[in-house]
Amino acid sequence: GLDAAQARRAGAQADASATQADVRLAVQSAFYTLAAAQDLQAVAEKSLARSEAHLRLANARRNAGAVPQADVLRMDAEVAAAQLDLINATSRVRVATGFLNTAMGRAAETPLAIAATVSASPPPARPELDAAVTHALAQRPEITSGEQRTDAARAAVAAAQAARAPKLRADVAFGWRDTTFVPDTREWQAGLSVDFPIFDAGSRAHHVARSKADLAREEAVFESRRLQIRNEVWSAAAELERAWSAIAANETSVRASEESLRVVRERYEAGAALISDLLDTQTTLARAESSLAESRWSYLAARAAFAHATGSNG
Repeated sequence: GLDAAQARRAGAQADASATQADVRLAVQSAFYTLAAAQDLQAVAEKSLARSEAHLRLANARRNAGAVPQADVLRMDAEVAAAQLDLINATSRVRVATGFLNTAMGRAAETPLAIAATVSASPPPARPELDAAVTHALAQRPEITSGEQRTDAARAAVAAAQAARAPKLRADVAFGWRDTTFVPDTREWQAGLSVDFPIFDAGSRAHHVARSKADLAREEAVFESRRLQIRNEVWSAAAELERAWSAIAANETSVRASEESLRVVRERYEAGAALISDLLDTQTTLARAESSLAESRWSYLAARAAFAHATGSNG
C-alpha cells in the first residue's frame, strides 16, 4: 500500500510537470501568433500605402487624359479594401494580445508590447529525428507519470494478494501493578496469534481480480501513451519540415511578385498595361507578403511544438 501511494504521488508530480510544459507551449504559441499578427499588420500598412500611391498614379494619368475615370474608381475601391484589411489586421493584433495575456495568467486588456525577432535554424535530419523520439520517450513527464501509475497498480495487486495470506500478530507488554501509590509488582505479558482467512464470500478474490484489471488498464494506457508520443514527435517533425520549406517558397514568391509589380507599374505608366494588370499584380504581392510573414512565425511555432513533443522545452 505504501509503495502504491508513493508511486501515485510521483505520478502526480509528473502530471504537474506535464501541465507546466503545456503552459510553456501555450505561451510560446500565443507569442508567435501575436508576432505574426503584428507582421501582418505591417504588411497591410504597406499594401495600403502601395494602393494609395497607385491611386495617385491613376489620378495623374486621368488628368492627362491617358486613362478613363474607371481606372480611378477601381483604385478608389482598392484603397478602401486595403483600409479594411488594415482594420482587420489591427483587430487581430488586439485579439492576439489578449490571448497572450491570458496564457500568461494576466487580464486580457493588460497593455503588452513584445520584441519579436525571427531566428530560424533548419529542422533536424532523419538520424536526429530518431534520437529525438528516444529522447522524448525518456524525458516526457507523461511517460514518467505512466510508469509511476503502472507501478502503483502493480503494488496494489501485490497488496490485494497479501490480504489473502495468513496474518501473524505478536504482542508484548510490560508494566507495574499494585494497590499502593508506588506499585512494585512487575507484570509481563506476551502473545502470539495467527489469522487464517477461511470464508470472506469471495471479497478478497474479487479485490485481487479488480486490482489486476486496473493494472492491465494502466499498462494499456501507458503503451498507448508511448505510441501517442512517438506520433507527436513524428507529426511535429513533419510540420517543421513543411513550415521550413514554406519559408523558402514564399520568399521566392515575394521576390517574383515585387519584380512583376515593378514591371507592370512601368508598363501602366507608359500606357502599355491596363489597370486590372496593376491590381492583379498588387494583390498577388500582398498575398505573398502575408504568406511569408505567417510562414516565418509558423515555423517558430512548429519548433516550439517539436521541442514540447520531444520533452526539450523545459
